[in-house]
Amino acid sequence: MEAMVVQMHQSGAAPRVILNHLKETRVILKASDVHNIVQKANLEALCGKTHTEALMLYLKDKHITATVAVDQDNHVRYLFWQPDLSKDFSCCYYDVLVIDCMYKTNAYNPPSYTL
Repeated sequence: MEAMVVQMHQSGAAPRVILNHLKETRVILKASDVHNIVQKANLEALCGKTHTEALMLYLKDKHITATVAVDQDNHVRYLFWQPDLSKDFSCCYYDVLVIDCMYKTNAYNPPSYTL
C-alpha cells in the first residue's frame, strides 16, 4: 500500500486523488497518513542529504556548473547554474550573452541581475 501511495505521488497525483483511489480499493487512510508516507519516501530519496546538497549532486551528475551562496544562517541567498554546453558556447561566442533572471520577480521582489 505504501508503495502504491509513493508511486501515485511520483506520478503527480494530488493527495486527495490518492485518498479517493484508496477508498475505491477499500483501503482506509487519513490525509495525514498519505502525507507521512510521502514525507518518509522523500527523506529516503535524499539519502540523508539536505535538499540543497541533493540538488548540487544532481546538477553535477547532469554536467551543470553551479555556484550557491548562503548567508550566516545557512539559507541560500542565490544559486547560479550554467549547463556545461552553455559554458562552451560562451567561450566560442563571447560577444553574445543571454540571461533569463526574471522568473516570478513580482512574487518575491528579488534584486535584478545587472551587468
